[in-house]
Amino acid sequence: MILGNGPSASKIDHQAIQNNFDNLIVVNNYLDFSFADEVIPDFFCISDPNSFNDESSQLYKYLKQNDITVIASHFYRKSNFLFGMKTIFFDDRELHIPFWNNISPLWPRSYCSYTFYKALSIAIHLGYERIFILGLDNTEFKSYIGTSDNELHLDLDSFYGTKIEKKIDHAPKLRSLHGFPDGLSGRLQSYALAFGDLKKFKSSRIINLDQGSLILDFEKSDYGLKKN
Repeated sequence: MILGNGPSASKIDHQAIQNNFDNLIVVNNYLDFSFADEVIPDFFCISDPNSFNDESSQLYKYLKQNDITVIASHFYRKSNFLFGMKTIFFDDRELHIPFWNNISPLWPRSYCSYTFYKALSIAIHLGYERIFILGLDNTEFKSYIGTSDNELHLDLDSFYGTKIEKKIDHAPKLRSLHGFPDGLSGRLQSYALAFGDLKKFKSSRIINLDQGSLILDFEKSDYGLKKN
């Protein structure tokens, strides 16, 4: 089971994760979920440079205390952050050339730098018979709003709704997307590429637990979800 950070992750029956899945792989902001201290993952995939800079961080303490295997970018092989931890490294170079469709973690990837995609690459490489995914929404664009000064923002309330199980209930209502100078056109183009890259992973082994997902490349199921 690979659990992402998208709103659909709130649909998982976290109390039954260990009964339904042999291993749990999580990514990035998993510690924001209310059940992170209750459900300890087997693998934690990180590739954001900021994640490797603070040995006093909550993430570092969580990984060390729970003896979690880290899935990490090869760029951080010598990082003090990872010293003494069980670690699986993946080749984090990105290569876009004709006919290069590699998804193996052993070679430069042909897909975008989403951490979830990297975790999926590792899961496929490890040879799991079935790989369940949830929280890979790629729907942030649905909650974009413009402001009077022509800034692009993410409406967090609209994006997460009221069902997301977050520890932080005093988070800001909006998040600026000013770091993307091409504005909405650039953001939507990046999503087009992200959806396209998922076709490289298309496999009967991958099962998407988000019934309403816009990702149409994998079989869908409600296995392991909360019952209404």
